[in-house]
Amino acid sequence: MTKGLHALILLFSLLILSPSAHTQSLDTIRAMAYNLLNFPNGRDDCGTNIVIPARWDSMAIIMDYALPDILMVCELQNEFGADSLLNRALNINGRSNYARADFIVNQSTFASNLNNMLFYNTNKLGLYRQEIVITNLRDISKYTLYVKDSSLAATLDTTFLDVYVGHLDAGTSDSLSRLRQADSLRATVDTNATVRNALFGGDFNFYSSSESGYQRLLSGTYPFIDPINTPGNWNNNGTFAGVHSQSTRAAFTTPMDCGATGGLDDRFDFVLTSAPIMTGAKRIRYLPGSYISLGNNGSAFNRSINEGTNTAPIPFAVKHALHHSSDHLPVMMDLELTYTTPLGLNLLHFEGKILEATNQLTWSLENLDQSATDIALEASTDGRNFTIIEERTSSNALIEARTVDHRPILRTTYYRLKWKTRTKQGISPVIAVENINVQNLPNFQVFPNPVTDQTRILLSSALTTEATIYVYDMLGRCVWLKKLSANCKEDLLDLSILAPGAYTIVLKNEAWMLKKKIMK
Repeated sequence: MTKGLHALILLFSLLILSPSAHTQSLDTIRAMAYNLLNFPNGRDDCGTNIVIPARWDSMAIIMDYALPDILMVCELQNEFGADSLLNRALNINGRSNYARADFIVNQSTFASNLNNMLFYNTNKLGLYRQEIVITNLRDISKYTLYVKDSSLAATLDTTFLDVYVGHLDAGTSDSLSRLRQADSLRATVDTNATVRNALFGGDFNFYSSSESGYQRLLSGTYPFIDPINTPGNWNNNGTFAGVHSQSTRAAFTTPMDCGATGGLDDRFDFVLTSAPIMTGAKRIRYLPGSYISLGNNGSAFNRSINEGTNTAPIPFAVKHALHHSSDHLPVMMDLELTYTTPLGLNLLHFEGKILEATNQLTWSLENLDQSATDIALEASTDGRNFTIIEERTSSNALIEARTVDHRPILRTTYYRLKWKTRTKQGISPVIAVENINVQNLPNFQVFPNPVTDQTRILLSSALTTEATIYVYDMLGRCVWLKKLSANCKEDLLDLSILAPGAYTIVLKNEAWMLKKKIMK
């Protein structure tokens, strides 16, 4: 599911906002829970004494694809692993907006190498506080986030979100231990003065919905809710193939860290919500249909996630990374944020039209402050990451209209306006313009990265024309090149002549150019 689509106004739609001093602004956040499988160093108790360290390259591919705003992880071995995930898998490829909570070693028992952590997008969220819930086995971590509402200084109305992260006891004979952990969390949640926005994510190891621990989480004064509501016996049951999250591996292959095998046949990983999130009563709402086990659409029952029979519509490089990084799949869902924004102006209309291979954006604004206003038109190829394509300061006229032409690089482009007056700032809803006269560019992955002598380039779609791959060193010198024919979707790159170091790989033809950083 493409994040941000719920905030889009379709092509040619006209936006009419209430002529008042306030309007409702929308945004989305993506929440992900992931068992990292003894990250970063692995372990050697699977009979072959093989330890596979790091796995940042696989994690980087997964994070680059999913871009979670909230990442809840368990089976984190140490603080070095937390820093490595932050700096080698999240804050890469031009991103620097991710942060993490403080690392706290498990306090509940002696299991000091299985810890929790929260990572979050600082553009949208801040960390207010963190606590731990002591249980009979492993801590359940509590992190309270707040939404970075651009109008917070004016409204003084903060939206909070409690995020609980846990790893419940494993094994078919440990259901009572899981119940005791659920009881500990239940006692903490139910002491709140009122129901709150809350998520509980992690590896719960439930085999069926009839387990007492699962039922305990769904009861109490402030019960959690399972967003996809799929009761039944999940264990090795093809009826629930689409929600299974473990195991990503059908059999043990080397080199690979320890972990469960047998293929996808268990629903161990969850993100549960509180009642307000299901209704949006407290300005955070679950977007129906967005909850998934990443990479699993039900076609990999009892198989490895990267087998050719898996028809989930994600790049093969991501499936391969999911197979190698952990024996669990991350589960994730999207949440819609709604908050009241006091405006220094009203957006009367904002629309996009097609003029051959150009998109024409027009808008008009009512300036309530009647002062100079800084206005930026921003564009995005994914509906999430925006760049400014025009920035100007308007006059203090009461009504101002503007038209801007933009030549897109992809068939679908997303646009929004941001403005700042003397007293207020605001952001428009997002519109999408689909220009059928524009050829879509292929995305590409280099796998593995850091690269080896024999490395593959994987394209999201087949080339429609010939293209060339160039590799440039840090001094900007072309040190390697290869031509790709039309219809190519995957190719083997012999990079044995490259010395260890950092490079830029460029894929280009006469009409477009794509770049990516690689290491060897």
